Amino acid sequence: MSIAAIRSRADDFGYRFAVQPLAGARVMLPVLMYHSIGPVPADSRRRSIFVPGTVFDRQMRLLTLMGYRGVTMSEALMHLSSPPPAASAQKLCAITFDDGFQDNIDTALPILRKHGHQATCYVVSDRLGHWNEWSYDVLAAGSALADAHGIGEWIQGGMELGAHTRTHAPLTHLDNVRLDDEVRGCKRR
Repeated sequence: MSIAAIRSRADDFGYRFAVQPLAGARVMLPVLMYHSIGPVPADSRRRSIFVPGTVFDRQMRLLTLMGYRGVTMSEALMHLSSPPPAASAQKLCAITFDDGFQDNIDTALPILRKHGHQATCYVVSDRLGHWNEWSYDVLAAGSALADAHGIGEWIQGGMELGAHTRTHAPLTHLDNVRLDDEVRGCKRR
């Protein structure tokens, strides 16, 4: 599908975005990254990380109409490392969720399954079942994080789990020992 056709279909759904192929790229594989799928809190200062469920459903429908299949990051990486003929045979779009919010399981998972897409959710391992208190100062709002049961539903739903960090600490402010614990420690949990 041409760039003009993609823009035209996006306009039909009320979306405006730019699609630019990378110079010299053999394969174009878009990556969509989400945080929270649900209502935008009235007092939030960063409304862009919240996507209402109806909008997310339209976006997933648009991907399908454009001939894309939403995939996990593992599948996207395998696709990108394949020889060009195999890689160019499919239209894939990686879908990711950052932080592991409960609404990823409650709202996004059924929509992903409805449209036949898969996704990867990067969870903050030491915060399962808690709130995202790390972002109160930025967002002026908090959201529930998925618990172990919700993560099990995500995996049983055919989705992939990825490691974010242990506590969502600001990585650029950590010494090497704490940085290693924050990143590798997440994968061990």
